[in-house]
Amino acid sequence: MSTASKKTKAVSLTYRKGAPKKRYFDAIRGADETDLRILCTIELLHDAGKELETEVCRRLSIAPSVYRASVKYWSGAGMLTLAADATEKTSLPSAHAGGKLESATELPSYSTEELTALIQKRQITSEFVDDAQRIFGKMFNAHEISILIGLVDYMGFDEEAVLILLAHMVKVGKRSMHSTEKMAWTLLDQEITSAADLEQHLHRIERNHENHRQITKLFEDRGRELTLKDKNALKKCAFVYDFDMDVLRIAFDVTVKQANDPSPIYMKTILEAWHNEGLSTAKEVQALLDKEKGAVQSNQNSSFDTDEFFQAALDRAFDLYLK
Repeated sequence: MSTASKKTKAVSLTYRKGAPKKRYFDAIRGADETDLRILCTIELLHDAGKELETEVCRRLSIAPSVYRASVKYWSGAGMLTLAADATEKTSLPSAHAGGKLESATELPSYSTEELTALIQKRQITSEFVDDAQRIFGKMFNAHEISILIGLVDYMGFDEEAVLILLAHMVKVGKRSMHSTEKMAWTLLDQEITSAADLEQHLHRIERNHENHRQITKLFEDRGRELTLKDKNALKKCAFVYDFDMDVLRIAFDVTVKQANDPSPIYMKTILEAWHNEGLSTAKEVQALLDKEKGAVQSNQNSSFDTDEFFQAALDRAFDLYLK
């Protein structure tokens, strides 16, 4: 480990000074939705000073690592300028130490000599770089190769995990190393750095996206015109509680049977209750429903027996009266 400086950086808006430059528009075209939201929020909160990062993250509900990666993108495009406000000494892994990163920060910039040394010392092969470029369908420039190597050397990802991540980014239409780096920081926050863990995580994401598509269609097929609240509820149903589709279908069926106006919000309430009960499989959910059904039937039978008892008592009293 080596000692590095972790800086709290203030942001100034470079694009306000002088005429707009062509690269500004190129950067805007290349930005994703999160980047644009962050830039707009920085514009609105530019007077927040060193609290800017905290405020942007709070208002957009994003992780600091996502904010920093985006600011780095806009800074590289020349639209923002970073100025160090304060410096705090902290222990960070050396680019050549081989240790895993313990907290999110910016990737280091590698010189050509450093990249060569890393490839030799850490056995990061030219085949790894070639495979990465083949997945993206392009030749990487020096900056992109620096990010690629940093994912392994600085952040501690398996090489196989990096290739899996690159393939996922292509699949979702985000064929850029900037977007890959942002995704990598998010994964690192969740301690997902091995190929096995990443495959499982991405499988769950893809499954949840498909589940979201299916449950949306279930409501649309019933002729429901989904409101914004409905759509947000469906997102929570699919992505927050992490149920399989068979559980979601049971929740939908219960919603249709029990609600006068079946809605995604009602379905979300059901799933939230099951989640809080610690249920995870369709078998467990069905067991709970069977138990509740049995309890209802038992209460109904008890109510019937009670009525019958009182009726018999009344009959006996009437007979005695006639005598």
